[in-house]
Amino acid sequence: VVGGATLTRKTLSVIRQTVGLVFQNPDDQLFMPSVEEDVAFGPANMRLTAEEINVYVLDFNSGVFRTMENLAIMGGVAQMDHEEKMKNLFKMLRTETMNRKEKLVDASVTSLRAYRNLGHRDMPAILLMIDNFVVFKELFDERYGADLLYLLREGPSVGITTTVTTTQTIALGFRRLCYFNTRVALYCSDKNEYGAVLESTRQTLPEIPGRFMVKIGKEVLLSLIHISE
Repeated sequence: VVGGATLTRKTLSVIRQTVGLVFQNPDDQLFMPSVEEDVAFGPANMRLTAEEINVYVLDFNSGVFRTMENLAIMGGVAQMDHEEKMKNLFKMLRTETMNRKEKLVDASVTSLRAYRNLGHRDMPAILLMIDNFVVFKELFDERYGADLLYLLREGPSVGITTTVTTTQTIALGFRRLCYFNTRVALYCSDKNEYGAVLESTRQTLPEIPGRFMVKIGKEVLLSLIHISE
């Protein structure tokens, strides 16, 4: 069972849209050279349109997301020196969240999925990606930390999802970490990081390619990637 759906031949194509793969080495992924690019590959490869999803990226790492700005689903990419763009992005997302909440109230529903089930198609899903959260914490947390916390708390119910990559769980802090219901841990040289990411687990990963742990809700799963030929 994946996301409430039983795996069958009929449901396989739908389930594949909700399952992603990451390799243990963050610099060696399946389709693209990094975890962040591989995450972005899925929506692009599915040929999703801007009417279905808008992706916004705070790229504090390699800068490779700039090469994806022309994709239809990309709403924008901001880097460390794009202060004005970052300011406008958080302002827009906060306003969009409030507007969406009003629309859901008017439609007498509590989620984007229920809103779409009524036939409405005027609210695309929004994905905010923050690559290398340690930089955000050090340089921008004082200015935009409250905005990010608001999005983490209020965004999911209106179709706004936030995903981050970080090498230090402590950078997120408990107030933010508690809003991430799905977490993935690759191999960590510091064994204490597993407990920090996955909350009180005593499991650790062997240094074997393809192993990772994922926390979905309250369940922690030890996973192994297998690609059949």
